[in-house]
Amino acid sequence: MLRSVLLALLGLFILGPVSKAATWLPAETLFPRHLASPLEPRMAITAHLDGDQMDAALGQGIPIVQFGGTHPWAIQLEAAALFTLGRDGSFFPLQTFDGLVGLGFETERQPFFFRLRLMHQSAHLADGDSTVTFRGKTFSREYATTEVAYAFDRSGRFKQAVVYGGLSASWHAVPEDKLRLHVGGHVQTPQGFTLGLHLSLRDTDSAVLRRHVLLGWTFKHTMFLGLRYGKGDAFQGQREGLPVEDLSFELRWDRNP
Repeated sequence: MLRSVLLALLGLFILGPVSKAATWLPAETLFPRHLASPLEPRMAITAHLDGDQMDAALGQGIPIVQFGGTHPWAIQLEAAALFTLGRDGSFFPLQTFDGLVGLGFETERQPFFFRLRLMHQSAHLADGDSTVTFRGKTFSREYATTEVAYAFDRSGRFKQAVVYGGLSASWHAVPEDKLRLHVGGHVQTPQGFTLGLHLSLRDTDSAVLRRHVLLGWTFKHTMFLGLRYGKGDAFQGQREGLPVEDLSFELRWDRNP
């Protein structure tokens, strides 16, 4: 997968200058970000209120090139490192690590947005938690995700008001995992109040439904401060299949929320 991403990027730099309509490194992405999804590439610290665990995300969706005017389309690099940290006094030992990398192809036909993601995800178990009760496993996925979003508020009452849905299909996954379905949305007022929801199913099985709710305040256009509630199947690859329910405090930064 990494080789495919590098070849695609090389092709862009070779062929991009041929198009006079190409804008390199545009300031914004076209497709709205999934504010409530724990797997969305972002910069964030999520501290569980029970004090036993902390999650950290280091990543972004980085726009590479954009073409067209009225109906633009764009390509961006998607990359993130997702960490789960335990608590040992004043130390936070690493427990699990998920890495994601891939490309996103986006376009818009207002008020609709469309995206195709080609992604690789791998998950690893660290030795930072001596109390861990599950064994490490081989976890690797290569998958394509097709998504559509709709900006449903055009009256100006909201700064953003978006609903979205998508389907992921794996062409290689260990353990086997073919289909994933997700839906969600978020609203953000001009004053900064933000509410987001993200629901996902693994292998379209309602027994492994994941629910994530984000509630808080967005300021300086890109910073978010608030609460995250998660319930259902754990989103970390090494912990998939384990039921969780937690309330967390989250501070995040999005290049293009």
